[in-house]
Amino acid sequence: MTGVTLLELLIAIAVLGVLAAIAIPSYQGNLQSSRRTDGITALLEVQAQQTQWRANNVTYADDLAADLGWANSNSPEGYYTISLSNVTASTYTATAAPKVGSSQEGDSCGNLVLTQSGPDISTDQKKSCWKK
Repeated sequence: MTGVTLLELLIAIAVLGVLAAIAIPSYQGNLQSSRRTDGITALLEVQAQQTQWRANNVTYADDLAADLGWANSNSPEGYYTISLSNVTASTYTATAAPKVGSSQEGDSCGNLVLTQSGPDISTDQKKSCWKK
């Protein structure tokens, strides 16, 4: 008579549990990393629009909707909320904040920041978030 013993079954389940414990967090991290591209894409779009706005005006735009034509403050795929701050004639800060309640909320990178000088890559963590 052939079959699977209870001990063999328990060992197989334990092995599957260990593999799942390793694979699932890694998979979620990869998903967050790929969704981070949504925020970066939105910030680069803001940067291009700010450059164009500044070429035609004496200051940077301070309103995404009124000046730059954004219908809302969401990134293209909706994982981030985009905002402008510290806007002067020669500076601006654009921030992509993970949307509350979205799968990006727990992302280790948190807010992505871009200024008129480029992305905030002041730490190794921020460099890896921007893939620099």
